[in-house]
Amino acid sequence: PGFVPQMATILEEMEAKYREKDVEGYNLLELEFHRAIVDAADNRIITSLYKYLRALLVKCFRKTGYVAGSLDASRIEHREIVEAIIARDPDRARSVLVTHINNTLAKVTG
Repeated sequence: PGFVPQMATILEEMEAKYREKDVEGYNLLELEFHRAIVDAADNRIITSLYKYLRALLVKCFRKTGYVAGSLDASRIEHREIVEAIIARDPDRARSVLVTHINNTLAKVTG
């Protein structure tokens, strides 16, 4: 599917920002990554919800991006999400997404 190369490209750009220690740049690309997943879902409800969640995500990323080890975990989880999508393994994708969301919540509330 066309969205997989887009996600892979965004991941590579995220990796570059990570190596540069550019947390803000990484966070902006992470928003693009999440948007690519929303677009891939091709679901009007999810698309509508994302419009409202985006502002919340920006606030979360600003906080979690500077938590020690956060970007390392984020990189791994995003890569695993794409791998599950490529493998057409919705159960694995869902599992990784739930883990990613729970890890993010723990950083925001912790």
